[in-house]
Amino acid sequence: MTSSSTPKASIIIEAVTNPDVTRKYLAPLCDEWTSTGAFWGLESCLETMAGDNVLSAAAIDKGSESNNWAGWYMATCQGNDCELLFIYTARASRGVGIGNRLLSDLIKRAVTTGCVESIFLEVRVSNEPAIKLYEQSGFVRQSIRPRYYSNGEDAIVYRLSLQK
Repeated sequence: MTSSSTPKASIIIEAVTNPDVTRKYLAPLCDEWTSTGAFWGLESCLETMAGDNVLSAAAIDKGSESNNWAGWYMATCQGNDCELLFIYTARASRGVGIGNRLLSDLIKRAVTTGCVESIFLEVRVSNEPAIKLYEQSGFVRQSIRPRYYSNGEDAIVYRLSLQK
């Protein structure tokens, strides 16, 4: 499956809460993701997901026979803030707007809680597609975290205000 063969219409965004379902469908994404040097593995994701105040959703490819996950996100909400821990789109599903749909879902769900005023996130300075997505979605650059990632790369901290 390539990005040009993943019809956008076959992708649906669904909240994820069942750890057994998550383990089954997230494992292949985590394998791909951790091969890029990401520090979130499957067990870390499942452990965090079991906590309180977690928002997570998957982009599920209903056009595939096995309902593969084309991407997913997880965020935690504490007080008035929501922190996007990660958002990931499978390599084979990139370029068709899945990241945008996942981010839009998070924003909508954060607003729906009624108590979240801001969404924060960190992103690698080299991740130009993600930076473009966040800035087009209204996130504002707040600061730089020097040598934030294990390879010494800096992170950009972004914030989206949800207050009107």
